[in-house]
Amino acid sequence: MAPTDGLLEGPVSLVCGHRVLARTKPDVLRGVLDYVSTGRGAWVLTLNLEMVSRGRLDRTYRDLVSQADVVLADGVPIVRQSRIKRGVARIPERVTGSDLTIELLRECPAERIAIIGGTEPELALKKAGIDASEVFVRTGQIAADTATADALAAEIRAHGARLVLIALGVPKQDRLASLLKERLPGAVLLGVGGSLDFIAGVKKRAPKLWQTLGMEWFYRLVTEPRRLAYRYLVLYWVGLFALVGDALGSWFRPRAA
Repeated sequence: MAPTDGLLEGPVSLVCGHRVLARTKPDVLRGVLDYVSTGRGAWVLTLNLEMVSRGRLDRTYRDLVSQADVVLADGVPIVRQSRIKRGVARIPERVTGSDLTIELLRECPAERIAIIGGTEPELALKKAGIDASEVFVRTGQIAADTATADALAAEIRAHGARLVLIALGVPKQDRLASLLKERLPGAVLLGVGGSLDFIAGVKKRAPKLWQTLGMEWFYRLVTEPRRLAYRYLVLYWVGLFALVGDALGSWFRPRAA
């Protein structure tokens, strides 16, 4: 993991091998905006239970996401695990891609923003009060391969964007971010999944209470059962058991000297 400083460094909680930053959402937001303004690049990854699960099942994917410069706790189970696992920093709160996206859109100059993917990113920008004509937007069929990364990096450099929001879903957005990282060393790369769809109103996000209780996954399952049943009812259990085992194991392993 590449070194960071300021608000995007500090105490970390080791979660199933992932070094998760133990910072508050305001700290992270200020840190990302500082990186954007100074032209310092970083791949910022928001870790959720699906990604933990995929990492347990696929070593290649786990190695891929280990390249991220900053890892944040998107999922409530990850935050809670840090509070029972011995020998790690306590993560103060979850920092979701959705929350970061709307705040960054509001705070970052439009001409510094690039969006890759999403259903209706222009509508999301309009809802956020942003002039879409100043934002680099690329939608449609986008592959996560070297040729696509080369072309996108050249266009983004020409545009001058330093905040790149990749809305392609997991694991595709992570593969593309890893390719863009070396091609856009002065940009902050952030995978945002369906965050832009929530902002645009194409999809409805769970109410705040459900989010606080860690039940956002259940709300999404109820609203999109056919698309999300496998993810939440099968895949997520792999990550959940991994988190529990990781936490319990910390109580039986000897403390470091």
